[in-house]
Amino acid sequence: MFDSFPSILKVAADSGASGAGAATGVMAAMFGFMGVFWAFYCVLLIFALIVFVLWIWMLIDCLKREDFPNENDKVLWAIIMVLGGWIGALLYYILIKRKMDAVSTQTSQEPAPYIRETQGNGAKKMKIEV
Repeated sequence: MFDSFPSILKVAADSGASGAGAATGVMAAMFGFMGVFWAFYCVLLIFALIVFVLWIWMLIDCLKREDFPNENDKVLWAIIMVLGGWIGALLYYILIKRKMDAVSTQTSQEPAPYIRETQGNGAKKMKIEV
């Protein structure tokens, strides 16, 4: 990385620039390198924030979800996500959340078993049976 720095100084000195002009040439060459570095750093930071938000979102979903087949599954997935980090959250999303959300949307379109529609005087009434 620093092997090219003396050659940058040599190019700036050979160009006939002296003083501020040579310093400007060196700064322009270094800014090009640093610009690429900072762009990579910003992309990496954005990716890390997205992964962190996914991890928190999946952990909260796991802890709030009530429709696990048994209670130990909830604890097991919470431990996997805490210890596995973003990989555990991604596995939870693929294996649990997508499937359970798909099942819950299919069942939510059907009327609940405790609600029955009845006809009376031409208008629909909803009665809740206890």
